Amino acid sequence: MTLIITFNQPIKEFPNIKPKSKKLAKKILPLYPSPKLAEIVAALLTDGHIDWYISDGHPRPRRILLYSDNKLECKWFVKICKELFGIEGSIQKYTSETGYSKKSSYKTIINNATLARILILTGVPAGNKTKVGYLIPHWIINGTQEIKRNFLKILFNCDGCKPYKRKNTWTIHYSLSISKPKLKMALLFFSQLRKLLAEFGIKTSKTPTQYFHKGNIVLIFSISSRESITNFYRNIGFLNPEKQKRLEFAVKNLSKFARMSLPKNSAILQRFKAKIGTDKKAIKYINEILGTDIDYCCG
Repeated sequence: MTLIITFNQPIKEFPNIKPKSKKLAKKILPLYPSPKLAEIVAALLTDGHIDWYISDGHPRPRRILLYSDNKLECKWFVKICKELFGIEGSIQKYTSETGYSKKSSYKTIINNATLARILILTGVPAGNKTKVGYLIPHWIINGTQEIKRNFLKILFNCDGCKPYKRKNTWTIHYSLSISKPKLKMALLFFSQLRKLLAEFGIKTSKTPTQYFHKGNIVLIFSISSRESITNFYRNIGFLNPEKQKRLEFAVKNLSKFARMSLPKNSAILQRFKAKIGTDKKAIKYINEILGTDIDYCCG
């Protein structure tokens, strides 16, 4: 397995590390790719933040923060950091002064500069993400399917919207806010994300929608096709129970509008479809005969 961080890297990248920090780094490092680490990185790329300040011309990370309207998500983050790094965190009530949430939220705090440094080296940006930008770390892009799946699950759980209905289909939007100087980087991030989703049979809109909000550019792309929504449910899903429940409902609802896609020159199947009537009746008939629960058939 490819090594992400050695013990010497944080020593080299962050001068004047104290002996106590070196001792802790030695317990955590070396660090290898894992699904849990991919989840932590995804959470910090979206709803998280590495707090830092500048001292003597050098960045000094201080703590790791995660914001959520759902306290269970904060508890999950504290638990996974404890499991992976052995470091405790705390949860506080938080009232947002920026962003879209207008209700009381929660803030996870992990006061550990050593862990903050290590997470920066995994690919998590420090400071204001809208100003510094970010890409998907190479170890996730080149990782196992489980690493990619867990990364996408948490990424969409945080920055993906709850599925909503639009005519006879459903849509999942993914959005991010970025400063104008980092627009090219954000578009490259979207390109990376689309390629990862494609590995799980999920297609997205090719060109993201753009609009301005509070001085930044908001980019949005969508997952809308019946096949892609179904594959998102089967292969990715949400951590948030409310979002996951809506996704399950969406997939069941989409099955009501099923279509049979038949191979060319398939005369027997064409006659069968014509005899039964509609696509929906044909699929219902097949399920009754075979005892299956097929959402749709494809040739």
